[in-house]
Amino acid sequence: MSTTTPSWRALDLDGVGAVEVRRPTLRDTVEAKTDDPVWWVRCVRWRDTQAPLTRDEVLDMDAACAGALAQEVIRPRPIQPPSGGSGD
Repeated sequence: MSTTTPSWRALDLDGVGAVEVRRPTLRDTVEAKTDDPVWWVRCVRWRDTQAPLTRDEVLDMDAACAGALAQEVIRPRPIQPPSGGSGD
């Protein structure tokens, strides 16, 4: 069985800095608490250290910056088929 994992994408956001984001996986959404507004934080890491952003870092962030970061995580992007796959 072939598996695909979301790739990390570099991003520079005003007020946040240099980060990398990826699309959420099914595991991210299943393991997220339904009442946690920052469940998507597991899909963000600092570009320079590769360290994941922490929940506390997001909660202490300017609300507009955190919202922009969340939008980047959940923004629809085309899904590429695995190597050799047809995509059909």
